Amino acid sequence: MRKNLLFTAIAWLLIFGLFEGGIRIYDVIDAIGDEKRHKTTNWSSLFLPHPYATYVASPAHGDHTEQGFRGPDLYETEAAGLRIVALGGSSTYGTRVAEADAYPRQLEHLLRKRLDRPVEVINAGLGGYGTANIIALLALRIAHLKPDIAIFYVGFNDAWNRILYAGFETDYGHAQRSWLMPERPLWRASRLLDEVAKLLGHRQRRDPHLHDVAWHPKSGTAADNWNGGSDRAFRANPRTLVAVARAHGMKAVLVTQASDFAGHPLKADNPLWQEALATQTRAIRDIAAETETLLIDIQAEMNDKADYFADVLHMSAAGNARRAELIADGLAPLLGK
Repeated sequence: MRKNLLFTAIAWLLIFGLFEGGIRIYDVIDAIGDEKRHKTTNWSSLFLPHPYATYVASPAHGDHTEQGFRGPDLYETEAAGLRIVALGGSSTYGTRVAEADAYPRQLEHLLRKRLDRPVEVINAGLGGYGTANIIALLALRIAHLKPDIAIFYVGFNDAWNRILYAGFETDYGHAQRSWLMPERPLWRASRLLDEVAKLLGHRQRRDPHLHDVAWHPKSGTAADNWNGGSDRAFRANPRTLVAVARAHGMKAVLVTQASDFAGHPLKADNPLWQEALATQTRAIRDIAAETETLLIDIQAEMNDKADYFADVLHMSAAGNARRAELIADGLAPLLGK
């Protein structure tokens, strides 16, 4: 009897091991050349914790340099030609498109052709980044690279911090938090048990989303949160970005964010999000005028044109190409061409 139980246990362990190994081998094969790595917001592949910016880009990701920027090459402290840094959130990073199709890389190619001299455009955008994160990134990880121009494409993620979290604070501490991994059930260690749990209706992500790691749980209602907050932070932070850039010898550029709420409406509170982004855009225009900063206003050309967008905010390859053209045209006063 005991032998039968032992053989049965061994047989089940072997079956479990075969399925477990098979699923893991499939994961490896499926990941090779998988374009999903360009679209992921999975914390484990894209992000690392940082003491001041909350998180930064992981050098281990295939699209990132060792310095934590999205691109193929390291950047020397001294630039050989014109150096531009593009700062913002996932729309600057190029979520939903390959690295070569993100607007910073396309802008680099355009300017090299137009100016006929060396040009580098550093893609320093990162998913989820609001102006508070960008202040830390600009001062601590970019200033020493001595860019000539800093382009700021911001607005939506600041609205995110205000709309989805109650108890508004001007430093966004009510929304963002220090890097904190959620507790992980023991069965998550097994890919087989993970798939069984999924079949049983357990929808928790195997690898947590960044928003579960670097943000507090969402709270309150969208309308109450928005009305209970204020635009003080967003009207202060871009001014700080402009000032930090200028203090380090950069020319600052503010760009209005384009969106497609008409063609890709958000499932919840779409009108409120439209109002929020309109409010942020007015602030950007005001700040540009008050600080005498170059403004490149791409909204009129790109807003609500579905062919330019993969979702409400992130652009398709064609949208990124058009944005790069508009920004290249808008930079003419700073480039003399």
